[in-house]
Amino acid sequence: MTFLLPRYTVVVKPRQKHTYLKIENDGTIVITTPGLTPEETERLLIEKSEWINRARHAVLMKKGRYPEWDDNEKIWYLGKAYPLKYEKVRKHAALFFNDETFVYRGPKNNDALHRALDRFYRKRSEKIIAPLVYEYSETMKLSFTAIRYRKTKRQWGSCSSNNVLSFNTMLCKVPVEAIVYVVVHELAHIVHKNHSHNFWSLVEHYLPDYKTRKSLLRDYLS
Repeated sequence: MTFLLPRYTVVVKPRQKHTYLKIENDGTIVITTPGLTPEETERLLIEKSEWINRARHAVLMKKGRYPEWDDNEKIWYLGKAYPLKYEKVRKHAALFFNDETFVYRGPKNNDALHRALDRFYRKRSEKIIAPLVYEYSETMKLSFTAIRYRKTKRQWGSCSSNNVLSFNTMLCKVPVEAIVYVVVHELAHIVHKNHSHNFWSLVEHYLPDYKTRKSLLRDYLS
């Protein structure tokens, strides 16, 4: 029987004890291993084929994927998908939003488009997230050191040991109610630097429906 192996990348880490599989946002499989032969790698992929198919499908169904250079593409912003249109090509990339449509003007390649989108999310993050942080920090009577914004792949937000709050600029993709959840979550870490029962009780005190808000994040790529 012939098997069509999916696209994969192998990362060798000799000090690692076990082999792990991870599905990237584009569906690529990353195998992190202390060392596997090509035959062992293929056997692993075949053995895990059912799990891989389910996991890849779940990832590829998520919202917020980067647009490609295509006339039918859309951009996710605050939980809604807006059409993306292309106008005249110019040397420097720029992305505009008129509340109904995204318009891109710039080099005709995906990298330039993606960088322009990253800049858009970065600028909007400050306008959207900062007011929510100030509003809920006042409500919760908590003080933070600073607010920072950066693009990350694994975390929607974080709170440092000295109470610096960091937020993923990709939060601009998700509905506002989910952004509020992340804000309250990170503010609660000022009091509890863990995910203990007391931590979740504090979150629930200010957001009784936090579980519903939290579940919205699972539908989006970070």
